Amino acid sequence: MSAESDQLILEYALDGYPTGRRLITPIDMEPDAITGNAGFEALTYNATTGLFWTVTEAPLVRDASLGRVLRLQSFTSSLDAGDRFLYRTDEPTKTDAEAAAARSYVFGVPALAALDDGRVLVLEREVYVPNGNPIQMYTNSFTRMNIYAVNPASDTAGILRKTLVASFSTTAADLANYEGMCIGPTLPDGSTCLVLIPDSQGGSSGLTREYVKVITLK
Repeated sequence: MSAESDQLILEYALDGYPTGRRLITPIDMEPDAITGNAGFEALTYNATTGLFWTVTEAPLVRDASLGRVLRLQSFTSSLDAGDRFLYRTDEPTKTDAEAAAARSYVFGVPALAALDDGRVLVLEREVYVPNGNPIQMYTNSFTRMNIYAVNPASDTAGILRKTLVASFSTTAADLANYEGMCIGPTLPDGSTCLVLIPDSQGGSSGLTREYVKVITLK
């Protein structure tokens, strides 16, 4: 389990108690290197490759001038830090001023899902709830989700090249802030399910809901 404030990734037994084992966070990605509350939110593991993957939700403090660049970090089955790759998010639709003035605004990478072939799926999401009266909030609130595939094992471009896998958005009628993603079951036709779960944050602004999203990967 990852914690985006203290940058700890700890192992727990299924009874809920910690085992005492942890992934070894690189020194340059420890708490004083992250933007507040925007550290290791995403975490995934693939048994075939034997790799864990994580990434900070927002750029590290030292990377603020690089323009939306994140560092996708792997860990080996021995729990040591492995290879690291640069990943650039899309341009947000809202300006810094609009984000600062909003009732609620988040942008970044909250979830990853590692595939058997070495690719990693990356969820980018933007959530916007404006200030104003209930009608304004209901009319203008939205979430925007883009899921990309990257292939760290074979990509030598410097910044990972992204392939769009799925894109969708929600409005106030079905507003959901998706922050969890995992590979689901294989369907009878051989396709795979990708399961997403939101964080309603206690029904933020009276709008957000807990809608599970299932995407079929062909």
